[in-house]
Amino acid sequence: RKEYTPAFSACLMSSTQHQHLKGYNYAITAMALWGAFPVYWKWLQTVDTIEVLAHRTIWCALFTLLVLYQQKRLTLDLLLVRPVREWLVLTASAVMIACNWGLFIWAVHHDFAIEASMGYFLSPLVSIMLGWLVFREQLRALHWIAIFLAAIGVLVQIISVGATPWLGLMISMSFATYGALRKFASADSMTGLLIETLILTPAAIAYLIWLEVAGGGMSFIFAGPGLTFLLLMSGVVTAVPLMLYVASTRLLALSVVGFLFYINPTLQFLIGRFIFGEPFSGGQLAGFALIWLGLLIFTAESLRRRKRNGVRQRIA
Repeated sequence: RKEYTPAFSACLMSSTQHQHLKGYNYAITAMALWGAFPVYWKWLQTVDTIEVLAHRTIWCALFTLLVLYQQKRLTLDLLLVRPVREWLVLTASAVMIACNWGLFIWAVHHDFAIEASMGYFLSPLVSIMLGWLVFREQLRALHWIAIFLAAIGVLVQIISVGATPWLGLMISMSFATYGALRKFASADSMTGLLIETLILTPAAIAYLIWLEVAGGGMSFIFAGPGLTFLLLMSGVVTAVPLMLYVASTRLLALSVVGFLFYINPTLQFLIGRFIFGEPFSGGQLAGFALIWLGLLIFTAESLRRRKRNGVRQRIA
């Protein structure tokens, strides 16, 4: 049996703490950037939503391509040598992420940032429902309680506003479905993002060409250097948070990263309410409170189970 000196043990602990600190920095920065997205897309409010989405797709593909090339991970085999089934999965996930991006940009452009944030609050609960339906994952009683509270929260929103929050529901379902589809693909996050955006790029380029030929003109050309720069950088602001998120998952427990994810919709909610000044009634607050309570129960149960499983593994 090896025995470590106090100095070595302290050094080992310091190294572990340093790695955890790096992980927290990566995760919090990623979530903060995602949470600040409404401000970025608001700056592009004068540009058509589909045009913004097209530019986001093209420049994200190019930036991700350059990153993987710089990391010496870019090969033809990486991109092309994949089973037909995986190509179908990545095509479906590309459509889902395009829908998610487009819905969110449209929501911000049309003053629905608060409702969009609700979509991301709901997405973990939609994900566990998909896990139950698609992957036959077992749900515990507290999971069902969390889902029930979220459903009641949505119902309260419907009664309060007088309309179904379709935008928030579609954002949550598209994001959760995207995550479920990616479980069937072997590609890592960055490679998957590259393939997905490359799949979408021909349609994005075709739309921009049509926009120019049809006489509308591309904002990229005619809107001035400020908007042109923002459209160019849309790919960078899409890929960088994902890179930080992936780095954080290598240094922190997934339960911790999952908990930190709520920074994202919380910031989106606060931006929508206090920066954009979107209306928010007492009934909407009650609906959100029920969703937040459901998330609190879900997160507490997930953390409890992970802690218990960790204790069992140490005993074994």
